Amino acid sequence: MKLIAALLLPLLCDANWNGRGVDFSRLELLRSFGPWKISTLSPAGQSLGVYSGNSIVMVDVRAGRRALSLDGHEGHIHDSGWSRDGRTFASTGYDGSVRFWDVGSGRSLSVVTPHAGYACSVAVSSDGRLAATGGSADAFVKIFECASGREVRSVSTRGGATYTLGFTGDARFLVGVQADGNLRAWRVADGSEVACVSPKAGYVHTSAFSRDGRLLAYPGANGAVVVAETAEWSEPGADPANPRRVRTFEGHAGGTGFLSFHPGGRHLVTSGADGGVRVWELASGKRVLSLAPGAGASPRVAFTSDGQSLVVAGADEVVRVYGAK
Repeated sequence: MKLIAALLLPLLCDANWNGRGVDFSRLELLRSFGPWKISTLSPAGQSLGVYSGNSIVMVDVRAGRRALSLDGHEGHIHDSGWSRDGRTFASTGYDGSVRFWDVGSGRSLSVVTPHAGYACSVAVSSDGRLAATGGSADAFVKIFECASGREVRSVSTRGGATYTLGFTGDARFLVGVQADGNLRAWRVADGSEVACVSPKAGYVHTSAFSRDGRLLAYPGANGAVVVAETAEWSEPGADPANPRRVRTFEGHAGGTGFLSFHPGGRHLVTSGADGGVRVWELASGKRVLSLAPGAGASPRVAFTSDGQSLVVAGADEVVRVYGAK
């Protein structure tokens, strides 16, 4: 039975509730809406946020309309992060505060002021329990409980300000892009650094984890996209400066903007400064879909949680949803 399950799993990962697989080479534009000046897109593509001064407008992608506003910051919004299910949201402001929200009700869960200056990055764990922040004027990454605002850990890093942050799905590790251009990973349990990707591979400015946390994708040199394993982060004696590469894709002319794994783990979507959107098959390295949505440079991209649709949120203020007709 275990062998049968192991053989079937890759087939079931990309299926919806009815077992219908997705042919990513045949995605078509299903609908579009706007204008919304998109600031952030949830990992499962169900919601997007629009920063409007010191307020955040939440938009329901399925309905294509405004859902609620999150108000409370006393300065303009700088950055934000989501739990994987889109239920917990974190926002950082130039007022120095970081606020954690329940998206369904719009209720503020807690407020912290973690850094000198302001928090220039924030991430929320998949289950919405933890959040991490990176300082703009210090080299600390701090971890909090969202519900209470209690500080769990303060990590002194060696790369300066932390510009982006992200948790693995199990919240065992945290990865961040720092001011020195390095991408670093830290163990949440003790704050130890377990990986560092050097600028020699190109300036790393963003990254994405597969849902199971086993794969990490990030931009490499000359617009390439690198996919590396994270298994060695747990192994003693591994070289954290050289994570094992699984695949390198050609990427985009001018550089890669955003990346997102399919929930089944078999595909990766990327967007680029060239305005293109591409879907890659991880096992073969094959590009299975190329889109030119006309959305402007580096649109935000995400697969929906059922794996059936692809959401592209562009600089042209239009949200496009692609799927099988």
